[in-house]
Amino acid sequence: MSVRSIESDRVVLSVTERDMEAQTVMGQLVDLSAAGVRLRPYRIRYLFPAQLDDLAAEVGLRLVDRWASWDGEPFTDDSPNHVSIYRAA
Repeated sequence: MSVRSIESDRVVLSVTERDMEAQTVMGQLVDLSAAGVRLRPYRIRYLFPAQLDDLAAEVGLRLVDRWASWDGEPFTDDSPNHVSIYRAA
C-alpha cells in the first residue's frame, strides 16, 4: 500500500498485489473524501519484451527498434520500460 496523493480534503491510496507467476498486477485506488469512499479496482496482465515479440511475430509483425524511453535511450536488460516499434514482415 502507498499514498498516491494527499490534499486538505482528500487522500488517495494505492493498494496492489503482484503475482509474478501469472504476470498480473491487481490493485485498487482508494479515494477517501468527505463525499465518501470511492474504490477503483484494476487488473493488469503484463508481458516481457520477448513475449511481445513472439506475439507480434505470430500476426506477421517484426521488431524494427526498441528503446528504453520515448527519448530514444538505449534499451538494456536492466531497462524498466520499453518502447517497441513493429512493422509488417
